Amino acid sequence: MSDRGADGAYLGIPGIDSAVEIGRSASHTTYRVRDIATGRTVVIKLLNAGRDWPGLPDRFEREQTAMAALGHPNIVSVLGHGWSETGMPYIVTGEVPGGSSIGDRLRGPTPMTGPDILSLGVRLAGALESAHRAGVVHGDLRPDDMMVSAQGEPLLADFGVVTLVRPNAGDVTDPAELAHVAPELLDGNPASAGSDLYSLASALFTLFAGVPAYVRPGEQSIIPVIKRIASDPLPDLAAKNVPAPVIDAISKGMAKDPADRHQTAQDLGRSLQQAQVALGLPMTEMTMLGSPTARAAPARRTTAPAGAAPPPTTQAPTVAAAAGPPGGAAPANRTPLVIAAIAVVVVLLAIAFFATRDSGSKTAVSPTTTTTRPKTTTTTETTITTLPSADDGTELLTNDGGQLEVNVPTSWTDHRTTTNNGTPELQASTDIAAFQGTSFLDPGVDFAVFPASTVDPSDLDAALDRLVAIDRQGSTLDTLCTRGTREDFTPNGAGLSTARFERLTSCNGGGDVIIIAATNADLTFALLMEVHFGSPPDQAGVDAATGSFNVVRFP
Repeated sequence: MSDRGADGAYLGIPGIDSAVEIGRSASHTTYRVRDIATGRTVVIKLLNAGRDWPGLPDRFEREQTAMAALGHPNIVSVLGHGWSETGMPYIVTGEVPGGSSIGDRLRGPTPMTGPDILSLGVRLAGALESAHRAGVVHGDLRPDDMMVSAQGEPLLADFGVVTLVRPNAGDVTDPAELAHVAPELLDGNPASAGSDLYSLASALFTLFAGVPAYVRPGEQSIIPVIKRIASDPLPDLAAKNVPAPVIDAISKGMAKDPADRHQTAQDLGRSLQQAQVALGLPMTEMTMLGSPTARAAPARRTTAPAGAAPPPTTQAPTVAAAAGPPGGAAPANRTPLVIAAIAVVVVLLAIAFFATRDSGSKTAVSPTTTTTRPKTTTTTETTITTLPSADDGTELLTNDGGQLEVNVPTSWTDHRTTTNNGTPELQASTDIAAFQGTSFLDPGVDFAVFPASTVDPSDLDAALDRLVAIDRQGSTLDTLCTRGTREDFTPNGAGLSTARFERLTSCNGGGDVIIIAATNADLTFALLMEVHFGSPPDQAGVDAATGSFNVVRFP
């Protein structure tokens, strides 16, 4: 069965009724409809495109299948897609009942404090990064595409819609439509992950400032707006009492040249998290799904022929080549970075920032709890802190659940921190899901600390035996690897006094593994650490991880 819209327009989509048009743009028309089979109210976006467009059917199928499978908590769920009887593609998404868009809030009172905006930015950066990892760019990200549910959860909508229909940013006649358009799009270049990143940073700028960076109220002509986007410096947010760490993160995201921006949305999210740390705020979780893949650095801004069709674009964290030959098993001595200064807060500035754009009632962004992998205890994923890079090209990660620190190479871009019933754990790898498998081909580290009541710190060999005996998809390290000898060593971390390690080789025909057990002088906890060399062996990465781990505080 098909239905017509309230205006009599024939939708040509079977299985729906009660269609009401709720939005219209150059790229698509949006309807609220009832799914006859379930009785559920859903949203249909009917794209202004045709099946005969070169390359569109294959790309439409690939991108919308990827978005439906992604299932990110901060992306409006894609329930299905198809083709109308008139040959137009459509996308079915979930409704956001009781929610509103950030655009709606900007057009009226905006009850969001500075901390609320930071939290929103971190969540949406994780959503954007996940879509990019799935090979989908948004292409026209603006506050109207940023929803907040009735429960306070931020959601991104309309992925892949504009890039399919290909409206040219240069053809826009309303200056307001250019408010969040990246400069390279005005040059005729295709939408990319980098232009999405610019748009998200621009939306955050607008939330802090109350107005877009380059559009003046009541402006009628697009010419001065285009000139400002192309050449004017970013207006100073300091006048709005926005602290320097926040300004730095947004300014970098809105750099005119894509090569000068954060390399990924994940990097933008981390910058916002670092700003939270600097201001003494609790860090917001950044949920990222999918595996990061290597990509080239963003190209310098160029001008493309007008009307050039945007190709599918995927951008993910840059993977740096690991250096160093395979070598000895003993962990190298490296000193963890000291970052006490990063937590210093300028009190007067912070007070003003906490009240940014506050009109009395606050719109909070609610915390999200996710399960990272099956365990016998509940595992809650929390946010990592990315600290300043070390001189050797590594970065220091910390888990605030117990103040654990470990230095890992920047090529290990997939990070996770968890707290299992009070036990903090850190993980880093090129691909954590693969790292947790039994091929041992992906380098990485898994680092956890247990109270003396759980693991006896006076018997480090027994602690290592615990690591060897953990179930790994029906096997254990003892059966998958060739065992080595165990040795004592003095750990470099200031909170540690004694440690033992063993190197296991040819694990399941793949890479080598180091297991470590350590404790402090008071024997109040036991540290367990597992590091995979990967294939080919990433000795430099292993040295970075095993030479810099530390327990600053536990519990």
